[in-house]
Amino acid sequence: CCCDSYGFIVPKMWVEMYLERQQKEKEGAGLVKAHWGKYMSGDGILAEDKLPRKKLKKLVDESVYPPIRSRLWSILAGLDALQAQNCDGYYMVVSQQSELSSVTVSQINKDVKRTFPQHTYFRDEGGSQALYRVLLAFSNYNPQLGYCQAMNYIAGILLVVFKDEETVFWALVALVNNYLHEYFSHSLIGSLVDNKVFEVLLSETQPKVYGHLQTVGYPLGIITTKWFMCLFSEAKLPTETLMRIWDLFFLYGVDQLIYTGLAIFRIFEKDIIKCQDPEEVRNILWEQPASLFDSDKFMKACKHAKSSIKIASIHKLRGKIYREISADLHTE
Repeated sequence: CCCDSYGFIVPKMWVEMYLERQQKEKEGAGLVKAHWGKYMSGDGILAEDKLPRKKLKKLVDESVYPPIRSRLWSILAGLDALQAQNCDGYYMVVSQQSELSSVTVSQINKDVKRTFPQHTYFRDEGGSQALYRVLLAFSNYNPQLGYCQAMNYIAGILLVVFKDEETVFWALVALVNNYLHEYFSHSLIGSLVDNKVFEVLLSETQPKVYGHLQTVGYPLGIITTKWFMCLFSEAKLPTETLMRIWDLFFLYGVDQLIYTGLAIFRIFEKDIIKCQDPEEVRNILWEQPASLFDSDKFMKACKHAKSSIKIASIHKLRGKIYREISADLHTE
């Protein structure tokens, strides 16, 4: 089998396309490295004090040099400050506590086993145990929220990139607390709201494809819930394309999830419109994203989606839908 540079298996039908893309990325690697080189210290580590905050969005939009990705995410998420607020050894304490219910521990165990089982890191017991400890630690750190399914995939990607349990724990804390506002609350209202926001924006920006989904009876929330809750880590996207999405997510927050979803629908619009029933639509949306190896081209599609919608409009729409869903939840 063929594994990509992150350790994920490339499906046999896409290997040739993957290798072609790899060659192009190798040819352009020197330019990308030079692009970021002036912001790196002598030992090749991204230096926060050298980063030009005003140019950061442009830098990340264009491309990220993979070796500095983990440090970039750490800077964007404010992990240094987060860790500094807590005493040394804190992670060791929460990752070993056993005050969780047997139901929670059992669910974590089940989800660990189905988290990227073909990945080289998670096939090894050490990798799966690291993921287990991170999820256990988060549940102990935030007992009111606890563990929620989909956190396992997010933590899994973080482990692949950071390769350090404690850093991954704090990154998960930062994502849940600062980025995914109420996505993992008991009502899942954050996810419910953004699913509806996405549906409205898809109907406005791509009325033809949205109308066809309505005609064939495809329930949009089936795919968007999984996309958003897992930050597209379960969308079968090529890994480098997924990493580029996460780069922008750390920069722009949940709005990037909306842009990414709109880009996927735009790319596969013609295929979707040919579908005669919900199952055909499902197959397109579940399987075809695996072909999106050209991350530069996909980022342009995301940028196009972003340019077609005013950020203020998204936030206004999100606020309106939040109030509506919140009112409905309180009347139930």
